[in-house]
Formats: sequence, structure tokens, C-alpha cells
Amino acid sequence: TKSKFKNETNRKKINYDDDLSFEIIGDVNFNIEKKNKIITFSRNDSFSKIIFNDKVKDWTINFNDNSQINHKLTPLDQNGLSGCLNFIDTVVSDLKLNISNSNCEDAVNFIRTSGNIIYMNINNSFYDSVDADFSNLDFKNFNIIKSGNDCLDFSWGNYTIENGSINGCKDKAISVGESSNLNIKDSLISNSNVGIASKDYSKTTSINNVIQETQYCFKAYNKKQEFSGGEIISKNTKCKNSNKVFYKDNYSSLKIDL
Repeated sequence: TKSKFKNETNRKKINYDDDLSFEIIGDVNFNIEKKNKIITFSRNDSFSKIIFNDKVKDWTINFNDNSQINHKLTPLDQNGLSGCLNFIDTVVSDLKLNISNSNCEDAVNFIRTSGNIIYMNINNSFYDSVDADFSNLDFKNFNIIKSGNDCLDFSWGNYTIENGSINGCKDKAISVGESSNLNIKDSLISNSNVGIASKDYSKTTSINNVIQETQYCFKAYNKKQEFSGGEIISKNTKCKNSNKVFYKDNYSSLKIDL
């Protein structure tokens, strides 16, 4: 199945199967391989977006951004969307993601979404790679390389990360905020400003990870005035070649067992 829709104001709903429906805004090409359960998207301008808001089970989603960077765009578009790929009120099961060259505020944004992502490869995001809000998600077996801001940004939810590699985040490799819980284990974080930041009533537990070549391995702090500090518990997480192991403000808790 091949389709193309133009004009950023044009919205098209695709009901393909019981476990695959989505909406396209603007100029996006897509191709569906039914037998292998693979869908490939190509975004052609900076106004276009893709939305999933039902259930996605056992699909591989490939996405490449061919648009030019538009510095005049606001983080949220006129539809209130920040991601190139947006999962809203969705249940994802054994999802696989391959995303390249995102020029959106978020390469992929999960909102009120639950389930598991069993493979994820995200390369060269101009801003954030992954943003998740009000969600309950498990991530396994992923690789994120080069984000212009944060690589993973979590808020208002419960999240787990296992067997991940995160490299080249200009700001935070992992940002956990607004009353979220994150457990991360058996992962490698490299070449980022901050390895793990936990703030604003969030709790992060780090087990058997390696954080290297960062300005800070850990930061726990209060950012927004309606909240207080963050909490980090670190067990057997190694900090290598980083300028400082941690930063903690007076509102926060940091327990490090190296």
C-alpha cells in the first residue's frame, strides 16, 4: 500500500488492520509490508506529523525525516503535537522503532500510552529523541545516537529501561521529571552533558549501568516551583571519565553505591 498526502492542513485517517490505524497530517509518504508487519514513513516538510491513537501490536515502524529545519516553528504545532511520530492514548505491544534525522521537537512522543518497545534505534535528532508523558512504558534493546537536546525525556509516568545505549546527547541523556518513576539497568550512557537527571518529585533507580564522558553522571534537583526535589538511587553504576559524579540540591536525595 502506497499513499501520499500533501498540504499541512490535510488530515487523513488510515484504518489498515485491527492492530494498525494511524492518522497523517501533511506531506508524508508511507509503505506497508503486511507480511512482515513493517510500515515505513517518510516526512517531506516541517509541518507534517504522524499520529497513532488506538493499538499497535508487533509492528516495526521506520521513519525518516526529509524536511528542512524550520527555526520559526514553535515546539507544539497548531494541533498541539510535538513529535514527528505521536502515540496518543495508545497501547503498544512489542513495538519496534527505527527513526532517523528528526527535525521535530521530539522524534517520538508518547502521551497517555502504555506497553512495551522491544527494539528502538534513533539517530540524529535535532532536538529530543524520545519524550513520554503520562505513560507507562518499558523500553528494551535500544540505541540512541546524537540528540540536539535530551535523548530520553520522561514525565508523569512509570518507565523502565533495559539494555540500552545512549550516546551524544547535547543536554541530558535521560531526564526524569514531574512525579515519574524510572528504573534503568544494564545500559551504557556516553558523551552527554548529564547522564541521568531526576527532578520534581521523581525517583530514578540505576542498576548495573555505565555512565562515561559526561559533565555530570547524576543530577538530582528541583526545577519547577510547584514541585520539590528529585531522588536517585544508584546500585553498581560506574561513572567513568566524567568531570563530576553528581550534583544535588538541598531538596533532593542521592544514594550512590558504586
